[in-house]
Amino acid sequence: MDRSRELTCENWGTRGRQLLVHSRNTSDQDNSQTTPIRRRTIVKGAAWSIPVIAATAATPLAAASLTPACPTVSQSDFGGWIHQGAPLIGGAENQNTGWFRTFKGLTGFLSMTDSGDWCGACNAPLAYVITDVVIPVTAGTTYTFMIQGVGGYGNSNDNANTRWQGVDININGVTMWTGTTRDALAPGLGIQNIVFSYVAPPGQTSITLTYKFRIPPRPRQDALGANDDILLTTPAITCAA
Repeated sequence: MDRSRELTCENWGTRGRQLLVHSRNTSDQDNSQTTPIRRRTIVKGAAWSIPVIAATAATPLAAASLTPACPTVSQSDFGGWIHQGAPLIGGAENQNTGWFRTFKGLTGFLSMTDSGDWCGACNAPLAYVITDVVIPVTAGTTYTFMIQGVGGYGNSNDNANTRWQGVDININGVTMWTGTTRDALAPGLGIQNIVFSYVAPPGQTSITLTYKFRIPPRPRQDALGANDDILLTTPAITCAA
């Protein structure tokens, strides 16, 4: 498809802490990117060892209230992407889809795929582009996610010849945020901040964060008919006990 697009083609570790006597430190290794997509697990840091307090201390130390370590998610932690549902058009658009893409001032995952179907007034069937990552969590902790997103029209005319694209951001299959290029990620809005929180229930040690892009049929069959584009960044995560 001949379309003019704007396109230019982060593991963390724990730091050893010393409290009076000693503590342990651990380090993590990041997994390398592979394709096709594989769910990647970000290794969780080990808890600090309990400090030994000298018997001669005149006053006992007050119990410290520590905020659980927050995981850091990089683009390579996500790996690649998979396609489900209705067909997609092959070629350059699919090659441009993926992580490490820059689009309209952001770098992250760009969905620049067009549906292989077309229909003048249809919003189904949908094709899906999916990328996900497994993130360690601590039960009882509140995790706040901040993701940036931006939408763009599917051709240089920026007109009604294009059809929307949408995205759902899910945790363990539950939608935490949803938007399309006709509302929350409309191209005229520019870069948007997407914020939501998740509380890990008792017994939970990990979650799966998924970006699920939804692509309806194109509005026309010729080269002007196209689906819009969306880019999402990796999440910045903050934690509270």
